[in-house]
Amino acid sequence: MKRTGRAGFAYGRVQGLSMFPALLPGDLVRAVRRSGNSLAPGQVVVLEEDLGPFLHRFVRYARPRGLGALLLTAGDGSGPDDPRPVPERVLVAVEVLRRGRWRRIPPRWWPPAQVVPPLLLGPASRLLGWLFR
Repeated sequence: MKRTGRAGFAYGRVQGLSMFPALLPGDLVRAVRRSGNSLAPGQVVVLEEDLGPFLHRFVRYARPRGLGALLLTAGDGSGPDDPRPVPERVLVAVEVLRRGRWRRIPPRWWPPAQVVPPLLLGPASRLLGWLFR
């Protein structure tokens, strides 16, 4: 994610399908920096990994005995990630640029891709593309 502008927004392009159908490959996402302890379930966060940043939805905090708080996230279409320590600051994606207009990132309302039969994925993706024009 690249940081530009006076408002402190960071921008980046979606590259994978883990957030399908809410975010599509090629979408431009605008994010803001927030405290890692103030996330609400359903927010899309930018996480760092060895291969670079990626976007997933915040699920909840976990507080196992004897350990610090952990961050649990999941892709809308890829399922849960491994728990990770809560960062002090995290980028929260707030809007997506689609068809020339900034829009709020849609909430997760579609079941994960593993649950959807493969024959329905094509028609479902066309329907979702039509809905989010």
